[in-house]
Amino acid sequence: MKFKFSFLSGVIFVIAFFSLSAHALTFSLPSGDNAVVGMNQQATVEFNEDVTDIGQKYDVGYLELTDANPHVDFNHLRVGQKLIIPTRFILPNAPRKGIVINVSELRLYYYPPNQSVVITYPVGIGREEAITPLIKTYISDKKEHPEWIPTDQTRQEAMGKGIILPKVVEAGPDNPLGDYAMRMGMRSYLIHGTNDPSGVGIRSSAGCIRMYPEDVKELFPLVPIGMAVNIIDQPYKLGWNRDHLDMEVHIPLEYKNKPVPDTIAPIVDQIKPYIKGSYHAEIDWDRALKVMRGRRGVPEYVGRRDISNVNTAGTIETTSSQTIDQ
Repeated sequence: MKFKFSFLSGVIFVIAFFSLSAHALTFSLPSGDNAVVGMNQQATVEFNEDVTDIGQKYDVGYLELTDANPHVDFNHLRVGQKLIIPTRFILPNAPRKGIVINVSELRLYYYPPNQSVVITYPVGIGREEAITPLIKTYISDKKEHPEWIPTDQTRQEAMGKGIILPKVVEAGPDNPLGDYAMRMGMRSYLIHGTNDPSGVGIRSSAGCIRMYPEDVKELFPLVPIGMAVNIIDQPYKLGWNRDHLDMEVHIPLEYKNKPVPDTIAPIVDQIKPYIKGSYHAEIDWDRALKVMRGRRGVPEYVGRRDISNVNTAGTIETTSSQTIDQ
């Protein structure tokens, strides 16, 4: 996707951390070698709520909700029905700086400069035929109220569906970029808002990163031009939560629409360093296999270590691992 700019380059917004609204999922960075933040929540379905309403209320995406609640029919939600809200995360295995986007997780992590916090948002990514690239890049420009210039291919695809797209879509409610857009590098890929929040948390774009309107409005002034962006693919995440080793499993992108191999093999190589490391983790392999098969997208206990004689493991906001059962 493309859009026109009339933005003065070099202008950097300096926004104090306390100016963030309560909507952002913001956590203190865990100390030491810990990597788990947040706590899962429980929600009660209210009258006339659908999955998108709930996702926006709690700042989670569609697949995050459905994976964490596999026995719930989200097409027929009932008033009073209880849901798990997956707001507990293992931070990706990547440098904690700038913007990190984990495509399998459908989630963006932002590490503000000179602050010991992480802010995280759900995102939509490229469709199967328009894959979001895995790249290390940067924010090269920003635009409020962007115009959308559909590519020739996009216009042809729309025409095949009986939709005639103009060469330029002006800013406004019909613009799929929403009210804010940030270009990544010299490419046509953007981080932007949307006029259709149901596309957040799924593969819905032509390769760009889509955010809820309220989320991109929040992130936009915090991110300066030149900010690093790291797009990664980590469907399996492991991390310490003090003496517990937690694992978070997402369905890999290549298996989103077909059966996933029922095996623990993909995670074995990632677990080995925790066994051989200085803490000599004891792995509950039966539990690890259960977590792999469940693919709930939330951190779950799979092992432990002895930290009784160690003073450097640090502490984090949450002090116990969670198991998710329904």
